Amino acid sequence: MFSLTMNVRQAKLSQRWAKTWSTPSTTATTLKTCLMAVDLAAAAHDLRAARAHLQQTMTDAQKAAITAHASGTPETEIARTLGINRMTVRKWLGK
Repeated sequence: MFSLTMNVRQAKLSQRWAKTWSTPSTTATTLKTCLMAVDLAAAAHDLRAARAHLQQTMTDAQKAAITAHASGTPETEIARTLGINRMTVRKWLGK
């Protein structure tokens, strides 16, 4: 159902572009391609930034888990607090 809805929306959008632009087939296609490229480039940039932030956050969580364990906090409590699997905590602790 979703793909059918998207196809109808795309068809309506293409019709609007065709009415708006002087050479509908080439200009509308070019505009659509440019818009997709901009969206794709923006999404790629956002994804790279999110992955970098995730990497740093995971490193910080690992350091906090090691420190907490050294202070006597049980692995299960560390895992529950961080919202991760207990086996991940054990891996970070080198067990």
